Amino acid sequence: MKIPLDLSTTPDEILPVPSGMYDFEILSASVESNKAGDGQVLAIQGQIVTEGENHGRRLSERIACKGQYGPVKQKKLVMACGIEPTADTDADDLVGNIVRVKVVDSTYQDNVTGETKTASNIAEYHLVLD
Repeated sequence: MKIPLDLSTTPDEILPVPSGMYDFEILSASVESNKAGDGQVLAIQGQIVTEGENHGRRLSERIACKGQYGPVKQKKLVMACGIEPTADTDADDLVGNIVRVKVVDSTYQDNVTGETKTASNIAEYHLVLD
């Protein structure tokens, strides 16, 4: 069966989300094992809901549950959702909330190809005030 789109006009790669502030809806949140298998992360997936060319773009993040920075970032995410952070905070309570995120682009070296690539990362979470 023929693929129902013209691949000759499809870009070779997905362009990063430009750095900036965006309203972001959390579509899923779960606690998972980290890649090393010696801890956990809060895995967040969501989409930009700010009107414009990036509306609907999806971003994901894995925030460590230990260390110096991960717990602080998790607390800021929970507070940006308007939830009081406690020992009983549930990842499911984050789903459906809209928060303001600061997206920053960073470059990295691809381990397979050696190419320099750009990734969009969520740097901060804020409560939506307007």
